Amino acid sequence: MRSRTDAESYIRAETDSRGKLSQRARILQLLLSAPEITLPAILDLRISQFGSRIKELRGAGFDIRNRTERMDGIVRSWYRLVPDPPVDPLPEYQLGPLFGASRP
Repeated sequence: MRSRTDAESYIRAETDSRGKLSQRARILQLLLSAPEITLPAILDLRISQFGSRIKELRGAGFDIRNRTERMDGIVRSWYRLVPDPPVDPLPEYQLGPLFGASRP
């Protein structure tokens, strides 16, 4: 998994000299814009093989998840970029006396 900062760096790296974003960068930018993105929103990007681009983003370390629901016989899909979990610091008792904490 990669962080939002990694995603923003990836988007910058996927921008050509004229400022045009790659298809992967356009999808990633859309995923960063909201907690969940509908399939029609992705299709509005006019990327014909969006599934391949999502697979490439996953291969680059981004955790992209999708869910589907069937409503009235229609299958609806959503995609989301899962952020890295926050890193919890070690409890003080695990740091030891060298780091200014004592064990309980």
